[in-house]
Amino acid sequence: MKKGLMAAMLLGVVMLTGCSVEQRVTIKADLSSDVVMDSYTTKAEEDAIMQSLKDMGSTEEMTFADMMKSMEFTYSGTEIINGELNNCYTTSAKNTTQETKSMFVELTGKKAVMDISTDSQTATEDVTGTTNVDYNSMGFFYYRVTYPFKVAKSNGQIQPDGYTVLYDIKKMQKKKISRAYALSASAFKNADNITVKGVTNKKAYKKPMTVKVSSKGVVASFKVNGKAQTGNSFYASKDGKYKVTATTATGKKKTVTFYVDRKKPTTNIKNNKTYKKTVKITFKDSISGIKKATLNGKKIKSGKKVKNNGTYTLKITDKAGNVKTVKFTIHK
Repeated sequence: MKKGLMAAMLLGVVMLTGCSVEQRVTIKADLSSDVVMDSYTTKAEEDAIMQSLKDMGSTEEMTFADMMKSMEFTYSGTEIINGELNNCYTTSAKNTTQETKSMFVELTGKKAVMDISTDSQTATEDVTGTTNVDYNSMGFFYYRVTYPFKVAKSNGQIQPDGYTVLYDIKKMQKKKISRAYALSASAFKNADNITVKGVTNKKAYKKPMTVKVSSKGVVASFKVNGKAQTGNSFYASKDGKYKVTATTATGKKKTVTFYVDRKKPTTNIKNNKTYKKTVKITFKDSISGIKKATLNGKKIKSGKKVKNNGTYTLKITDKAGNVKTVKFTIHK
């Protein structure tokens, strides 16, 4: 079994058996990084993991320690956690600048934002390298990051050295915090700054749209229709109403609502039909709404009654610019 596949399987089982993990990342000035991960397991948890791996189809005969070694985890001693003896296994890696940046929504020499959500609308790998992990099933998951700048503001615990922040991912998840961030003093000066581009508030569009949020500080939360987003952009591909909410590190919010509407308005009038009685014209648009409607060039409202014989052209336009044109005749 490949190391990556085994590691993904192991981590998935670890989440189910209550094990604990601490990941330490030291980011250098060029934004490359050194990463160390410590995994803590009791003997009972190790037995459960090995049994689960067998249940998942693994046919390899090995001990838990052998399996960890095959994934380049080395045994590094024991530790008492919550009154229980845990074995500690450690692995480390060096990440390039590009690899380090891929772990973050945003990373510069002055600020950093990580996605830690488990219910994001957009699927992504979280800080553990796994998609949508439920940290509540773990004993603990700590993410300790040493930044190349002195941290002035963070939603983690700033450590005494001033450069390191400890994020208790499990607690943050319980509080429904979707992002972990850190700001230098210079970046914090612009913490209230937030920009939404790509769409205009309350406007409707006839095509899919991409909305982007940015800040000279950090975008601490970015949600679309209440769902946390993993990046700072969102592609609205389906018809409907979209409510975008971006929040800064200081709690300042900016909300933009827009519509994607590629459907024409609807009406009860049939095209090219001849009616032999008075007609009551009704129409609606369920997404962006009606902008205007005309009958033979004159504005009308839904519910308009037409009594006179004649040929008529009904033109209905919604707020996105979709047009429904219907021609009909009244001949009593």
